[in-house]
Amino acid sequence: MSSAIEVTDLYVAKIEVSSQSSKERGQALKSALASVFLKVGGQQQVLSQPEIRSALSRYNHYLSKYHYEKKADQNYLVATFDEIKINQLFINSNISLWGSLRPQVLFWIVNEDGLSRKIVSGSNSPEIQQQLLSFSQKRGLPILMPLMDLTDANMISISDVWGRFSGPIIQASNRYLAETVIALRISNRSLLSEQELQTAESCPLCQPSFVLDWYLVSDASNASSFNVGQSYQGLDKEVLLSQALSDITDEIYQNYALSSDESNEYIIDVANVTSLTIYTELTEFLTQLSSVQSIQLLSAQGDNRRFKLTLLGSKQALMSSLKLNQSLKQAYDPLGPVVEDAVPVFYWSKL
Repeated sequence: MSSAIEVTDLYVAKIEVSSQSSKERGQALKSALASVFLKVGGQQQVLSQPEIRSALSRYNHYLSKYHYEKKADQNYLVATFDEIKINQLFINSNISLWGSLRPQVLFWIVNEDGLSRKIVSGSNSPEIQQQLLSFSQKRGLPILMPLMDLTDANMISISDVWGRFSGPIIQASNRYLAETVIALRISNRSLLSEQELQTAESCPLCQPSFVLDWYLVSDASNASSFNVGQSYQGLDKEVLLSQALSDITDEIYQNYALSSDESNEYIIDVANVTSLTIYTELTEFLTQLSSVQSIQLLSAQGDNRRFKLTLLGSKQALMSSLKLNQSLKQAYDPLGPVVEDAVPVFYWSKL
């Protein structure tokens, strides 16, 4: 079963400051609100929206509280913003937002340095681990790195990740309960062109060039869900990884973001509502889904309850949320006929 993470600090941001002066506090609060907008909006381009840019100048309207803290001789301003006001801003501005239930993302990274390759873990590449951790906090994306202990070593090899062999990658990923898996390669040799290699060999003092590419498994339980990612080249490995992480987040965001300008009605049946307790739990669950604006009971027949859901966004966003949560599962009959426009049947599994 895949794992969803409830991100609890979407509306909180920590900004480095050098003093507690009113001028610097204002700048820090504005930066903190921009950071929150980025986490809630999911994509960098949200900060260029006119409504968001205007709201940044009115940061006090969205501010709930702030305080200062010190860590390792560095001072920080920690600001908490009003979730309801920010969500309403996005809805009124027809800007997509990302719910707090987000997929766990596992990164298999092979770092190639000359003739040497290794699968990156926190113990052997702390600088990459720190970059992933910082990005995770900045964008509200739950990120994991493999332990590369004996279990991993027996299940997957460097060549499996480098060759992007989906079977071993998915098998080794199962223990981490990740929803999304990334196979990422960083190279200063094999992925370079022959001409670039010859140039590098003829100029040993020149700054080396790096190539980074990634593949994304959008469904960690399905080996056929591998999607070709992107490739980058440049002189700074950290910059390349930062760009890749941003693009990967954008790709994942497409499956889970809620589009506030797209309101849909979706009718579903829940077939095993056998008690008032289950009915109460079910309706509370549906009401609390970030992709659901409202629910209405249409009919009750035996143990079956038919609901009309008014969605804030697409049906895909709803199904992605249900898939992550696992409390309400859709019933499939692989041998049954396909009936177009049939009302989907779900079962409440949180029993």
